[in-house]
Amino acid sequence: MSCGHVTAGAPRLLQAIAADGVIPLLNSFAVTSRNGEPLRAQLLTATIAECGVLLANVDYIAPIITMSVVYYLVQYSAWLGGV
Repeated sequence: MSCGHVTAGAPRLLQAIAADGVIPLLNSFAVTSRNGEPLRAQLLTATIAECGVLLANVDYIAPIITMSVVYYLVQYSAWLGGV
């Protein structure tokens, strides 16, 4: 997969998740332009990518993202299970 596919696909995926209401926190990214482009999602994706570039090493940001995702998935599964 090339970088072009990722930069074009990630914002559209984020916009689709927001439009479906899967994660209520992302509702502001459901907005599209008149041409159907998810501009807010593109800005968020570019910001996340720029953080990786500015750090000059993905190894610094990967543990933060991984820990956050795992924490929220554990919390969500505990909520679903009624623990």
